[in-house]
Amino acid sequence: MKTMQAAAMVSLAGLALSAAHAQDRNFNVADGQWNVANNWAEGSVPTAANNAYIEGGRRARIGDYAAMAAYLRLGYDTRGTLFQNAGSMTVSTITEVGGRSNSAQGYYEISGSGSLTTKSLYIGRDATGSGMNYSSSQASTIQEDAYVGGRQRGFFTQNNGLVRVQRDLSLGNFAGGRGEWWVRNGTTSIGRDAYIGWANKASGQLRIEKRAEVSLAKTMYVGQFGVTNDLQGEVINNGLIFASDANARIVVQGSKARMTGTGMYNVKVRYESDKIFGNANQSVAVEFASGVLKRSNRFSPSAGLTTRTGNAAARTAVTGASLPGTSVNINWGDADSPLSTNYNNVVATKADYTTIQSSFKPADVQGITGISAANLKGRVRLMQIGQRRWNAADTELSNTSGQIVNLTTSVDAATGVVIGKTADVYGSSDTTIIGKAVQPKAQDPTIESLHTTGDKLTGAGVLIGQLEPGLPDFDFGCFEDFTKASGLRASRNGAAAGTSAHATRVASIMTGYDPFGLQVDQQGRLVTAANGYGPDAAPQMGFVGVAPGAALRSRSSSTGSGSAADVDGICSATDAGAGDMKIVNMSAGYLQSRGAANPRGTTVFERAIDRNVEAKHIVWVQAAGNDALNVAGGPNGTLAIPAGAYNSIAVGNVVFDDPSGGVNIVHPTHFGANHAAIRLTSSQGPTADGRGRIDLVAQGVSNLDAFGYEGAGGLDQTYGSSASRGLYSTQKRLSDTSAPRGESGTSFAAPTVAGVAALMVDEARNHMHLPPAEDPRVIKSVLQTSADKPADWTKGRGAADAGNTHIPLSYTYGAGVLDPVGAVNLLKAGLPDNTQAITGDGWYWTNLMNEDTTGQRGKLDNGAIGVLTGDAYILKSVMPDTPLTMTLNWYSHVDATNTRSALDNIFLQLYEKDNTGIWQPLGDLRSDSTLDNLQHVWTFANAFDGGDILARVWSPNMIPAAIGLEAYALSWQFTSNVPTPGAIALLGLGSFFAARRRRD
Repeated sequence: MKTMQAAAMVSLAGLALSAAHAQDRNFNVADGQWNVANNWAEGSVPTAANNAYIEGGRRARIGDYAAMAAYLRLGYDTRGTLFQNAGSMTVSTITEVGGRSNSAQGYYEISGSGSLTTKSLYIGRDATGSGMNYSSSQASTIQEDAYVGGRQRGFFTQNNGLVRVQRDLSLGNFAGGRGEWWVRNGTTSIGRDAYIGWANKASGQLRIEKRAEVSLAKTMYVGQFGVTNDLQGEVINNGLIFASDANARIVVQGSKARMTGTGMYNVKVRYESDKIFGNANQSVAVEFASGVLKRSNRFSPSAGLTTRTGNAAARTAVTGASLPGTSVNINWGDADSPLSTNYNNVVATKADYTTIQSSFKPADVQGITGISAANLKGRVRLMQIGQRRWNAADTELSNTSGQIVNLTTSVDAATGVVIGKTADVYGSSDTTIIGKAVQPKAQDPTIESLHTTGDKLTGAGVLIGQLEPGLPDFDFGCFEDFTKASGLRASRNGAAAGTSAHATRVASIMTGYDPFGLQVDQQGRLVTAANGYGPDAAPQMGFVGVAPGAALRSRSSSTGSGSAADVDGICSATDAGAGDMKIVNMSAGYLQSRGAANPRGTTVFERAIDRNVEAKHIVWVQAAGNDALNVAGGPNGTLAIPAGAYNSIAVGNVVFDDPSGGVNIVHPTHFGANHAAIRLTSSQGPTADGRGRIDLVAQGVSNLDAFGYEGAGGLDQTYGSSASRGLYSTQKRLSDTSAPRGESGTSFAAPTVAGVAALMVDEARNHMHLPPAEDPRVIKSVLQTSADKPADWTKGRGAADAGNTHIPLSYTYGAGVLDPVGAVNLLKAGLPDNTQAITGDGWYWTNLMNEDTTGQRGKLDNGAIGVLTGDAYILKSVMPDTPLTMTLNWYSHVDATNTRSALDNIFLQLYEKDNTGIWQPLGDLRSDSTLDNLQHVWTFANAFDGGDILARVWSPNMIPAAIGLEAYALSWQFTSNVPTPGAIALLGLGSFFAARRRRD
């Protein structure tokens, strides 16, 4: 017991003082070196067998040598001082600083590289103002106990290094005494217990500054236990108190015990009957300065989760995701007003953040397929559930049962310690450590199939760029590189900028992966199992985006809306593993004016995009905008700049499972064109110069993506973006009185397309090993040909435009609804050896032939019809009543000065043979826009007689040779009656079948 230790202090000191024998050494010069024999009255330097005394106002000094004594005393009846700037001092029993009267102060200063090793340390037994100043860079060790402050004031000031107290530290040991231990820098390590203001009518103060820390192995008692304490125990912590043992704790007790400061308390709460901040019979005031834990008489933790998790099903699901033994309910006090002065009823953290620390067993963290346990241990998360919070105006911000926030600030994987911070909490809440990893599943089953079957595509080795105002929160969790123990797959390109919930959502859709993710609703509560998209065993857990293996570089647009410099910057970014930039997504834009001067592709911004797509082979995916309901005169012509760029892929927005086109479905379960409706706000074409510019549409409503607490409603605003890290939702973050509503926008459709493009590049690079397959024209053509046509698809604005061959696509849907599996399969159909017939899906990438001087290349003698110029693709035995789709893409050229060249016109026409063997054009089955740099044909085989179909790619400028070697990509889908495996035949009109010259 502590009282026995105090008695031992007195008796040992008495023994030392009575040992004034020939073995004693008394320093007898006013100021001199310890190791000089003549400086000692006995004529010899103390050894390990001698007691050493320095008093009478004398000052001894130790340099770079070893000094020793059996017992060392500084001051007895008069003052004694020891300065040590190097070397070592070893004392086999006690080092005592300060004698028996106020004129007998002791002072010991250790600096430079000096060190002390002593069995025990006593400071300020009877002489007030005695103390030590420790500034050494070396470690010193007190092998047993340290006592500071006997019947008078004693102090210990540490400015550097490491001081080890291997047993107990006691401050304030006798009535009237005061002990002070001030750690200004460095670390004090306490091997057992600490007693701060222990004895009756004594006081103690432990002070820890910002760059300092104290480690604790067992218990720190602040204030005297069970006895009226007229003085106090006080801890002023502006640094860190941390546990060196899992069972360490702090107990604040006594009516005048106090804890103040703004530091961290990384000491695990012990869940036992004695309340951590005092016992039930005392009115304990616990104060943390700057409003961190203000004061209370109660703080009662108990193991396990409660109804604050929402309901029994949610509690079961959270428990299943948590590491064993880490779930705790914390009662921060009664649910009175948090600003009440009735401190007997209120416990709360107020205003600033309070540190919460929890522990787990590292061995409980298990790996999953492809990710080792070692790579998961440092990424577990401390979550708070069902917290009650208020603001400075005494207004409750939230009391939502089941609401989850992330508190995590650091994780020590080796020791199993998680530190987090919470704010403005009162009443009851739960905490738990989420650490049971799952194999996540994609929301869209077609994307999930690409991840898990066949070539198991993830976008590995592909670099995706992101350009929009603001940057993602890279600490969110889904941007971690789980192939390593630490590190990210995402980083910033360009200047620093603030984080954006929008940018985080967009980035998560493209590249996110989080095996610890929790799926939540609009208020941050765990969704029901029926509404989860996770694995069968844990449907509310896990998150994966479209291309989870891709690397990400994000750039905040310098002007808010973007600039040519931003385009050049993001397109020039590289990655050590993924190489050069390949795909860029921009989920941002602006209307130049409502319904008037909407995009023409004439801005420098748009021309810079077109230049980079061609020069750097970038697949640029652009959100079309959300202004279809915001422009007078209807939804047409509402595209946002830079959707007017020619070479990009402009993406509109559909909602699944909601035929109204609204956002009533917050958990879609059916995907694909048969369940799609255009979102009413999705911007539509044409551009001001007549181009369609919606290239295709994709899911942009109720996408599962990174959840955000910031920016809306009254729900936990002070937590900011960090609170939502590791949470994923299909819904907007809304107040608790709002109806559920899905997140919506072309901003979320575009990254879905960008992610699928990354999977296509993964297929091209890592499986097909065919460079042309990742050409931007090929990717765009394949995406459009494979897109599914919804039931109401038609060219242009509707039925009136159905037969207009100058309009290739729908102004609303573009080529149709994204089909991820269809796009990959069409790309894989690939570019086999040339034959004279095409019997299945495929694509080609080549240069349009122009007529040469002999008149033999680039034309075909078609009997009575005459000469046909261009390239021909013959589709063999097209099966009746099946769809036939073809898409042709080429570049609009922009030079280094951002000057656009005149657009080359290339047309696409279908033919079939008549009874005489002559190829005849199939009426309006052609696409001959003179404005767009794409052509698209979609029809059913019953639109003609069936049999072979010739697709002609040609230009009216070919004779004379004005078009000259324009490179293009053509893709097609149809069903052939030919039973043999399909092959590709490219016939140069004029019977030219040799390998064609290509141009990038």
